[in-house]
Amino acid sequence: MIVKDVEDLLVATRDLLINNLNPVIDAINTEKGDTLLSSVTANEFHLFLRSTPPTKKFFNIYSGSISTPSNRQEKANVVEIFCEAHVIDNLSDDTYFKSLRYTRAMAQVLRDNSFFIDNSTEFIFEQISPYQELENDSFKNRIIGGVRFTIDFI
Repeated sequence: MIVKDVEDLLVATRDLLINNLNPVIDAINTEKGDTLLSSVTANEFHLFLRSTPPTKKFFNIYSGSISTPSNRQEKANVVEIFCEAHVIDNLSDDTYFKSLRYTRAMAQVLRDNSFFIDNSTEFIFEQISPYQELENDSFKNRIIGGVRFTIDFI
């Protein structure tokens, strides 16, 4: 896939996760000997989240900083992308483990497909964050895990 702008990159990232996450989730469940993680569906992925959906889990994908080429040395756009797994459940060990496992699954899919963009030359994991609770969150039982990466495209 050739990416022309950030919109294309966000859609490509979402589609990559939707199409490849469930086999990784199944493998993690098999490895752990349980079915703690449930499969994901396309309607659980959001690119522009206005409010928390009424589900036990959802995924949010959005862009951070964007560096565009200038008349200096740079030849590519460099974009920071965030992929978050939100788990809303009773706060317990299992809720925390779900966050860890969804984060691991997203990281594995992205790592295994790091050149999913044909016109990209560099993919860098910047952070894999397994746990975060939002302060002043209206959903007191939400834990967020996520992956942040930068990718360039010409």
